[in-house]
Parts: sequence; structure tokens; C-alpha cells
Amino acid sequence: MAFGKLYSYAVCLLHPTSLDCTCFSYWQSLTQTFIQGNPRTTAIRAVAKANKLDLEIDETEPAKGVSQEYLKINPLGKVPSFVGADGYQLTECIAIAIYSTYCSVIVYLKLFILVLAAQ
Repeated sequence: MAFGKLYSYAVCLLHPTSLDCTCFSYWQSLTQTFIQGNPRTTAIRAVAKANKLDLEIDETEPAKGVSQEYLKINPLGKVPSFVGADGYQLTECIAIAIYSTYCSVIVYLKLFILVLAAQ
């Protein structure tokens, strides 16, 4: 079961020749590692991965229009937006990253208490 659903831009790889980059191989490694979606969702994905949270990604392009259902999640029609497995909704990247970390810490604390109780 997923921790939640993150609405993000589609994966986009920047073309290295469009940038003034002196070290092409280094740029290639960065492209393959970090350029997924947009910068606002990169941090959220990193936090989710570091905390071993299963985050479902829904690629959304607000510039092409969004559905009425999506506007219920984020009235401004922007990304990123997050809907947790329990229905909890957030719309700002820092808030989503903090919430993801908080939920992960709570899970680890519960496991720690169970281990202590078992001793």
C-alpha cells in the first residue's frame, strides 16, 4: 500500500547542449539521478526514498488544464500536491516533505516502543 499520492510534473530530462556545461559526463550523471519532475518535487521524492516510504507519483501538467477533481485537492491547480493514504491533503513542497518525515518518525517510534515492550 502506498504512503500517498504525489501529483507532480511529468519526468523531463534537460538537454545538456542547452546549458553552458563544461563537464558533460558529470552533467549526464546528475541528469539521470536528480532531474525528475520539477525541483519542487525532487526534495519530496528524496525524503520519501530516505524514509523508505512508498510514494505513488501521478504526473500532472497544470498548463494543459486540470480536472475538477484535482481542483478539489489544490484549488490553485498547481503542483506539487499530496494526498495521503488516509485522505490527508497538502499542497506545498516543504509541508509535504516535513509531513513525510514526521510520519516516518512516528512509525519508527511505534516500532521502538514495541521492541521495548517485548523485552
